[in-house]
Amino acid sequence: MQRFYNEQARHKLLTGAKLIHDAVTTTLGSKGLNAMIKRQYGPLHVTHDGYTVAKNFKLADEEVALGYQAGVDLMLSAAIAVNEKAGNGTTSVVALAYSILEGIDKYVVAGHNPMDIRKGLETASKQVVERLVEIS
Repeated sequence: MQRFYNEQARHKLLTGAKLIHDAVTTTLGSKGLNAMIKRQYGPLHVTHDGYTVAKNFKLADEEVALGYQAGVDLMLSAAIAVNEKAGNGTTSVVALAYSILEGIDKYVVAGHNPMDIRKGLETASKQVVERLVEIS
């Protein structure tokens, strides 16, 4: 069993997240592209739906062994959560979640405390939700 720590673990998580981000965000917006999904049986499935792309995203076995699956799973859990609550916005949440992960990685590499970053994100997200409720 392979184990990853610190920089190597962050790199693998971010790389896995980027793989699914790149696949899903191609469908973003009205001018987004279609995606082709190969299934175990039957013809290829063509879709413009980010959620369908996300839930069908699979890594090759060798990539899974290298630790990228954690990043894929993190992004997929965000996509599933927003789809269950709102029924839409999967592609947007994947793009946003990846941007947040990328930003967090930059701050951690620069020496900031990950727990302080988490607390800051929680505070900021509460403020954003309050403001959205206010203006809705």
